[in-house]
Amino acid sequence: MKKKSFFNGYNAKLALAVVALSGALLTGCYKDDGLDVNGPAGEITLPEPVYTIAGNVLDAETLKPIAEAAVSGDATATVVNGGFSVDVKDPKSYNLTVKAAGYMDATVAVDVKKVNAGQSAVYTTLVAMQPKYDGKYTLNVVDSELGALAAADWKVTTLAGEAVSSPYEGGQTYLITITKEGYVVKYVTVELPKTRTDVEKVINVTLTKQVIGKVKIYGELSLNGQLYNAKSIKLKNSKGNLLGVDEGYTYNFEVPATEFEVVTRAVSETKTATFTFEIVDQNNVKMSFNKTFTIKVTPDGSIEEGDSEVEAPIEFKVNVEPDDLGVVNAWDDVYVMTVDICNDSDREPLPFTFEYRDYTGAESVVAESDYVNKLYEAGLKSGELYESIVDLMTINEEKFTSTLKEGKQEVPVQKLLKTMKIVHKYAKVVYTLKDITVDGAVVSEFEKAYGAKNTLKEAAKTDFDVTDLYDISHSHGHGHGHGDNQNAGGGMVEAE
Repeated sequence: MKKKSFFNGYNAKLALAVVALSGALLTGCYKDDGLDVNGPAGEITLPEPVYTIAGNVLDAETLKPIAEAAVSGDATATVVNGGFSVDVKDPKSYNLTVKAAGYMDATVAVDVKKVNAGQSAVYTTLVAMQPKYDGKYTLNVVDSELGALAAADWKVTTLAGEAVSSPYEGGQTYLITITKEGYVVKYVTVELPKTRTDVEKVINVTLTKQVIGKVKIYGELSLNGQLYNAKSIKLKNSKGNLLGVDEGYTYNFEVPATEFEVVTRAVSETKTATFTFEIVDQNNVKMSFNKTFTIKVTPDGSIEEGDSEVEAPIEFKVNVEPDDLGVVNAWDDVYVMTVDICNDSDREPLPFTFEYRDYTGAESVVAESDYVNKLYEAGLKSGELYESIVDLMTINEEKFTSTLKEGKQEVPVQKLLKTMKIVHKYAKVVYTLKDITVDGAVVSEFEKAYGAKNTLKEAAKTDFDVTDLYDISHSHGHGHGHGDNQNAGGGMVEAE
């Protein structure tokens, strides 16, 4: 087993002091006092050996001598100016206890070894005493404007909430709760270090005057510029306590001004409060978001005029990103019409009219869509919010599947037109639900629906392809028999 060093637990400075002192005292520990008595017949009788224990008593932290202390145990002595000396008779191990006011008792063992008659030996020891930290604290709480507060205005507890009374022990951390009437409750944490003497400590604070009255908060709910009907509207403070419940297109709450906390201290204090709104829509989906309100309070604690009522409309917005990809040829519907018109004229084009079936207005066909299912997954099945999304994700103009229209074309001179193509074109339009926001903040409750798409084939302008023309000669034109025919023949046929 490793032997524990004598210096273990002491600092380096103390260790060096021990070495220096021990060396000085041990030098010449043994000395010859000479002859003492002449014995009978000329014999020489030496005196008994003399054993001395000498020690120094120091403060273990400051290394300064302790002026007064008492040594007891196997030997007794009085410490004067940090030192003591005591003669002992027998060679053995002596256990000594050193006591001093303001210090913890210290025990040392000194081994006294036997020496020969006529010799003396001095055994040195160094006693480092640990100071006692049993000083207590008394506390005074002083406000920057009110001065010292009465004891009834504050109390002291441990961090665990246990009440404690004066005087207070050092080496502990306490919580001071100040509850002076007319002022906001204030909490102060104070750490009291260990002390060797009693200490009076002043806790300086600045109390905030409690706000008088209530603040009215009101507003209307809108969805993309239209009034929005909520099933319920709840208002909660930062601690989650319910302050009010409302419903419908508007809300109206009155909250205690004490809910507002100081932000800046001046002649008029600025105070803010952040409240949580919880809105349940017609689909029973709950949306939560925060709004921060600011008021100013005069020195007497009253709310400044104009800040007692705060209008705060709540705006819901559905953000849809449309992407028009233009005409997509793969979606074109091509129809062939038999015409068979010959223009023998060599001076003017031959006009003719015809009827065709066409898609008109903003008729659209869904090519690919997942937004309805995603809305359902997010909890949106009906109601104003659902209808608003559907409205934005589709084409809002009047839609017709088809209608009979009259077309006009011309056959160039010296040309024979036997057929023509009618091309119904479509544009590809993609609508993507980006997000739903409240006052600019994204509503996370509907995240499952974000990115939902609706891809539409939107009817575009019809094109007529009359390039199926044949050249004719003058003689051929008269012999063909179609020169004056201005009506399309054959009617409509199936698409190619």
